[in-house]
Amino acid sequence: LLALADDGMTYARTGRSAMLVGLDTYVAPGTDEQMARAALAQFTGAVGLRSASTADLEVTETFTGQAGTLVRFRQTVGGVPVWGTEVLVNFDTERRLQLIAND
Repeated sequence: LLALADDGMTYARTGRSAMLVGLDTYVAPGTDEQMARAALAQFTGAVGLRSASTADLEVTETFTGQAGTLVRFRQTVGGVPVWGTEVLVNFDTERRLQLIAND
């Protein structure tokens, strides 16, 4: 496991963001999955993804509740899930991007 720095939002060893919060921004409209993928493409470098392509990310859950929508992805290689690689994208009820969390 990667340890978080004292700020709780970056990884201690690499300094890269583990979590982007309070983004409060819109991405291209679409389905929940399309919007989540657009958000990841927009913030690729900030969350430590290697490319803006999200083809190796598989949706494992989409949940909509009173606070908004959460789309959960896991990385795959050749269709095989990679252990410990999860990305969460959260939109509020107005469909504004609020949070990206990346393992």
